[in-house]
Amino acid sequence: MFASLSEDTVKVDIQALEVAFAAQTAAPSKKSAKKVEVVPTFLDPKRANNIGIMIARLKMSGAEICRAIENCDEVALNEETLTILRACVPTPEEDSEIAIFKADVVDTSKVGKPEAFQLEVGALPYVRERIDLMCWLHEYQEKMSGLEPDVDAVLAALKNVKESESFAQLLKIILAVGNYMNGGSFRGGAAGFKLDALNKLVDVRSTTQKGKTLLDFVVKFTHENHPDVASNILAELEHVGRGAKVAYSNIAVELMSLERSMKATQTKLVKVKDVASKLYEQLQTRVEEYSAKIQQMGEKVKQMEAERKEVLLKFGEDPKSGELGELFKSVVDFMGSWEASAALLDTDATTSVSSSAQPAGSAAGQAGEGNKLESKLADMKAGTFRRRAGSAVGVSDATDSGSEDRGARQKELERERLRRR
Repeated sequence: MFASLSEDTVKVDIQALEVAFAAQTAAPSKKSAKKVEVVPTFLDPKRANNIGIMIARLKMSGAEICRAIENCDEVALNEETLTILRACVPTPEEDSEIAIFKADVVDTSKVGKPEAFQLEVGALPYVRERIDLMCWLHEYQEKMSGLEPDVDAVLAALKNVKESESFAQLLKIILAVGNYMNGGSFRGGAAGFKLDALNKLVDVRSTTQKGKTLLDFVVKFTHENHPDVASNILAELEHVGRGAKVAYSNIAVELMSLERSMKATQTKLVKVKDVASKLYEQLQTRVEEYSAKIQQMGEKVKQMEAERKEVLLKFGEDPKSGELGELFKSVVDFMGSWEASAALLDTDATTSVSSSAQPAGSAAGQAGEGNKLESKLADMKAGTFRRRAGSAVGVSDATDSGSEDRGARQKELERERLRRR
């Protein structure tokens, strides 16, 4: 249709059209536009924000901080303040950015607070090394105060298990009981056992006395026949509990960390000697003192390692792969069970005294049945029971009675076991 139409025949009133439909231009604003001022910076926005937050906590001006660093003021520069400063002073990369920034920008007074802080504090020669040195004083004290008691605890625990006469005697009693009970099997005649076996005594339950275990028997036998062992055993092993809580593998790591930090500190101290004489004078004496203490600690750790191997070997463990913490834990767990059983023994003794008015014949019958195995152990104590030398408890006078005697003894014990059944 439009192909047959021509717009040339239509005369449009252009002037009226423009007046009615002309595009309106925005009226100029009465307020003059403010010019946005660009703040010069050399920091990443996130880094600048973090520095701004941290330095706000210092409550000190840049000049005050510089003065405190120059004077090595340990009161103003406490551990928290030093930690903040260490995080805020320019890194080596930022030092390069600052050099470029200063070359390009004539007026640095318009920078933000984070940039102003870095420009002022970072201008001190070796400022990072100075702060590191002062931080090291706190780090050394913290590490040494944690390491020293751990080493002492392990040494004391090693001394306990190595030198306790009561513990050695108790192990001998347990070995005798175990060899008697296993006399008719391949487990009989054992020369020793590993300490984790101590905590298996509570798993062996009496067939005639309800609720009683082999540990209860050992506790009762020891109290009646070896009262000195029963009364001294806990005191002689008093430090093992603390030693069991120490992560032994961490000790060498902490010592190595101390030694490395000391070397780095000595290097930094020489580096700042000419520009920070007050800091050098204050730290030099303490660095020498702390270095001597680290050397002494190294000697104690060597002693501890030698005793660790000795103790593991003594109790049948591999010095290379054996875990000292596991050995200590076995002893601690056993002594906890020992205490509980001893408390029950005291309770039973009190109950027995209160019921002593029972007929004598009945009590005698119960005592005779209950003391069969104890009589056998009394014979062992008298010397009729012998075992191979070189046991785990280190009894040097133990001897081998010969294969014929051992075979006869095992047959005798087997007959006794069958008779008791």
